[in-house]
Amino acid sequence: LVPGGRLLVTATESALEQGGSPADLGQPARSRLLFLDLATGRPVREAAYEAEPLAQPPAPPGALRTRGLSALLALDDQGTFLVLERSLSQGAGVTARLIEASTAEASDTLARPALAGVDGRRLPDLRPARRESLFSIGTLGLVADGLESLALGPVLPDTPSFPAASATWATSVTIVVSAAMAYS
Repeated sequence: LVPGGRLLVTATESALEQGGSPADLGQPARSRLLFLDLATGRPVREAAYEAEPLAQPPAPPGALRTRGLSALLALDDQGTFLVLERSLSQGAGVTARLIEASTAEASDTLARPALAGVDGRRLPDLRPARRESLFSIGTLGLVADGLESLALGPVLPDTPSFPAASATWATSVTIVVSAAMAYS
């Protein structure tokens, strides 16, 4: 939900079949961000988002691997978001990055059935959301597994600042971890 409350924005975690190949080594994944007007319930816009390629190769080669958009948090009504990207490679582990993304200059892809050509490459006239990597979750000393959502809150005492972050937001970010529990 954007702060003004007029639009709900949702996203695919990774590429749809018509979006191109899923993320792999050297291959980004194209997600879609869909903007829905809450008054009408209709989509008003869509933008492409390119997640980074896999962070590390799986072991053994060919094993489970994925990378994509895990969480999306609107910072303003102009299309600026915090994005949590995760990369999983079996045998190598999970990494995660916090990204600031802007859809302000991105192509509107709502009427485009495909985000990639027949060769799987991005279409030359497609402008995905601008993205800036803020930091790796691993630099905080956290294990990146199970990160599921983002939330904003007030600035807390001794909150670290991130020079790469935009001046448009000055709050603390909470990353919600989902824990799997086994019951007997």
